[in-house]
Amino acid sequence: MTQPSLSAIEKFTRDHDSFRQAKSKGKPPLLRGDRIALYLRLIADIPHGTSCEETKAFADTVLNTIEDEFSGVPNAPDEHLKHDRLYAAQADARRASPDERVAVYRHKAHLSHFGVNGAILVSQLPGRASVAERRGSDGLTIGDLLGQRPQQLPQSAS
Repeated sequence: MTQPSLSAIEKFTRDHDSFRQAKSKGKPPLLRGDRIALYLRLIADIPHGTSCEETKAFADTVLNTIEDEFSGVPNAPDEHLKHDRLYAAQADARRASPDERVAVYRHKAHLSHFGVNGAILVSQLPGRASVAERRGSDGLTIGDLLGQRPQQLPQSAS
């Protein structure tokens, strides 16, 4: 099976129903929380990568496409502290992983995990509750690859 190119991932993102719905709601910018929610919906549906790096590249392309369309801020990573645009984690944000099949990246308030099987886990800090989790092409999660199950989000009291 041929893997999609990053331009195909960008097209996938722009053609996704969630992206189109967000676009139909009006002019950018969307609020940061709305852009994050859109990202989390879209990464659940992107094609599976065949390596940690490819999985991350696919997710990064989704994020950049969303931010290009909805943040109202040009892509200028060197100025990330001056505005509200979201950026993908850079190489210096990579952290040690207990398993080479999983790449871990640290962000301001969460960790992103990318598996060799296309699995993705986004977890909050410090408790590392799952925010979004997607199984890999083999049905395994990041927790399965690491030999553990991540904590689930607490249930609301309503």
